[in-house]
Amino acid sequence: MRAHLTDKQQVDVVEAFTIQLEPAITIAGKYGVTRQGIYKMLKRHGVDPQDYGMIPVTCQVCGKEILRNRAKLRRQKRIFCGRDCYYAWLEAHQDGSYNYNLNGMRIARGVVTRYYQLQPGNIVHHINRDTLDNNPRNLMVFANSGDHIRWHRGQPENIFGIVPLWDGSKEV
Repeated sequence: MRAHLTDKQQVDVVEAFTIQLEPAITIAGKYGVTRQGIYKMLKRHGVDPQDYGMIPVTCQVCGKEILRNRAKLRRQKRIFCGRDCYYAWLEAHQDGSYNYNLNGMRIARGVVTRYYQLQPGNIVHHINRDTLDNNPRNLMVFANSGDHIRWHRGQPENIFGIVPLWDGSKEV
């Protein structure tokens, strides 16, 4: 193992595992060595891979320290200790205009089906972001979740040119 990796590469491996949270198998593939070789090299550098299963992190809302699985952290941009902090963050970053109501979302799908044939994967959007307001004039349909997200990110100018499949504000 030592003959294969330079000192710089070994430092890069330690950083990739401890800071960037890359899995050992991915690092091993990059450098053409075995996963076991990566583990041995990490131990030589004072890093015990066993200690990196659960990593202490801080909730972005309340500052509480919690343990999260390193694999889960690779997929998350923001870290919350629970639903209350997540919804508090949503509320703070959406000017209080988001009203989460799963049942309201289901009702909206039922309302839209009176005017438009929904397909699997279609997303119903509430124009005023109030999921309790299921007036057809407040609803839009997007082809998929990606179009829906791009619509949100491109507003108010609609810089991505996303066109809803159905717009209740114009058709009802």
